[in-house]
Amino acid sequence: MLPLRLAPMETYRIRYVSGDNPAPALELVCNFMGVGLREARELVGTRGVILDNVSAAEARRVTERFAAIGAEVEVEPIWRRVYAYDPRDPARADQVIQRLRAGAGELVIDEGQLGALVEGEPQLFADKRLTERRLLVELDRWRARGLQLADSEIQIVEALSERDLALETALRNNPDDVAAHLIYGDLLQTRGDARGQLIALQHARSLACGTKLTQLEARERDLLARHASHLFGPLRSVAQAVVVRWSLGFIDAAFIGVGRGRAILAPLQALSDLLRLPIAARMTSLGVTSALLSRAQLEPVLCSSEVVACLRELELGDHVADAGFALPARPEPAPSRRQLGSAREHPSLTRLWSHLRKLEKLILHSDQPPLHELHSPTLEHLELHMNGLRESSSRRFVPGRLPRLRTLALEFANADRVSPAAFADLLALPELDGVTEVTLRLPNNPIPFALADVLASIPRLATLASLDLSRCVVDERAMQAITHARDRGRLPNGLLMPTLLPPPT
Repeated sequence: MLPLRLAPMETYRIRYVSGDNPAPALELVCNFMGVGLREARELVGTRGVILDNVSAAEARRVTERFAAIGAEVEVEPIWRRVYAYDPRDPARADQVIQRLRAGAGELVIDEGQLGALVEGEPQLFADKRLTERRLLVELDRWRARGLQLADSEIQIVEALSERDLALETALRNNPDDVAAHLIYGDLLQTRGDARGQLIALQHARSLACGTKLTQLEARERDLLARHASHLFGPLRSVAQAVVVRWSLGFIDAAFIGVGRGRAILAPLQALSDLLRLPIAARMTSLGVTSALLSRAQLEPVLCSSEVVACLRELELGDHVADAGFALPARPEPAPSRRQLGSAREHPSLTRLWSHLRKLEKLILHSDQPPLHELHSPTLEHLELHMNGLRESSSRRFVPGRLPRLRTLALEFANADRVSPAAFADLLALPELDGVTEVTLRLPNNPIPFALADVLASIPRLATLASLDLSRCVVDERAMQAITHARDRGRLPNGLLMPTLLPPPT
């Protein structure tokens, strides 16, 4: 039987109440929830729930952050939860389970499948002691029926899923090994686990075409729907937003944040659950919302997962916010008042880099990427998304820690905030000596003339195999500067030219 903590497991719900200045409150809501400005306005306007099922320490932290900007939030204690399931049920985690929720003077028994429980009728009691007695009576009844107890839905998925840890390790080390996937699929099918059928279906689909492909796609959709609880557990309702790509019965790429118009409340818990799902056991690509980047618990969650250790691609953040919302980095002395939160609220990710043993591609969305901490013997592609680049950083990459880095992509949301001198200093860092391909993207503005002109003064650019400016636009003056630099041999032969803006009418 799984161990069950019978001590109170208090969690809290945080609801926005009021504030004199809505602008900083909207920023905090966006930060904590990973939603856009429109969704944040709706939550603030309707006194909506910002976070659910958070610990007492997290509730205090969030309350202090809102109090610092003159806003008020309401912290509500919520339910203690215990789950019951039948370990002998052939439906495995697709079975109907029960959940007992106990609050102050109230007890409710919910029933349904994982991720889709239907709330029951509340039983009211005069005091907390009576609630506790009723709770113990119900737990004894469950045990007498041979049911096992769990603290969470993800525990049930783990307990009722067939696993071969040696095979999963082999798949993480070689995710392209089709034969190993099929062996695992056969094993799971013989043991009655629906994941085996999913592996077989997705393999057959990868080889099919025409009518056969259409039929297999329909069968796959049906299987995912029929076994949604067993496959996704607590993430059943947000599975479509989380899963980016499948591969041979496993989630190959996932994103935790806002996807397909749906925000994931409590994204840190969703991330933790995702990394424990059996169908994510050999995931190769993971992205997380910017709302998680300042959370102290993010690094422990990532570093405790062997799935994360074997990722080939990691994306930290999904947008670049204004100053004060930056990727966790070692804080500068005397932070400005513009920064939201103190230095201790922006923990370092130093431990994470050494945990990523197979990382090949890293994407960072931040105006303060922690380049001075970054080290990886396997990283080949680095992509930085920033608002701008105003000043040269006094910190640099740790020398010799990126021996395989070959491609660098830079995207700036605001071209006017890119200092040509800082741009030149960044590309001149000796730690980038191995880079052979550079891509520059300015999605919202033309390349300023000063930035186009400085390209000729960066010696490294002439030695590159490729400089890609094809996703940039320029006016005639900037185009002339780039063309002149190319003709003088200051830019590489593999130069992909930007698009010339039409002359103003």
